Amino acid sequence: MEAATKPVWVLKDKKGGKASNASYQVNDNSKTENCVITIDSGLIASSEQKKCDYLFVYCEKKYGYFVELKGRDFDRAIKQITSTITALHGHVQKFERIHARIVVSKRKCPNYTSTHLDKLAKLIAKHNGKEKLPPPIVCGAQTIIETIP
Repeated sequence: MEAATKPVWVLKDKKGGKASNASYQVNDNSKTENCVITIDSGLIASSEQKKCDYLFVYCEKKYGYFVELKGRDFDRAIKQITSTITALHGHVQKFERIHARIVVSKRKCPNYTSTHLDKLAKLIAKHNGKEKLPPPIVCGAQTIIETIP
């Protein structure tokens, strides 16, 4: 876990090698401490368990951003985030809002609906309630850049 006050946080795909350039960037204007928790080979070490790469925690608002950096397999990324949220249910309950961020580096984000995407959307909606801003699930090609106030 890394906790700090930083103006820019950049999470990169550690397993994708040189060919993968997937990244998630948070521009942090809050000037408060936030943290990044490595989920895969970190908090959840089991090779049997599906899990996402990172959890970015916006501490001031108690928002959790589950981040999966992927080459191509969007559907697998959805399953990994869903599995992580379910596995960390007790910890997730402490967040006011949870969000999913999927970055695919080797293709454009698909514009489709699947049962796995519906399951993830329902899981997030159940936790967050009716309010849907900011969007709970965001997919980006190569890089997602977000700014928190």
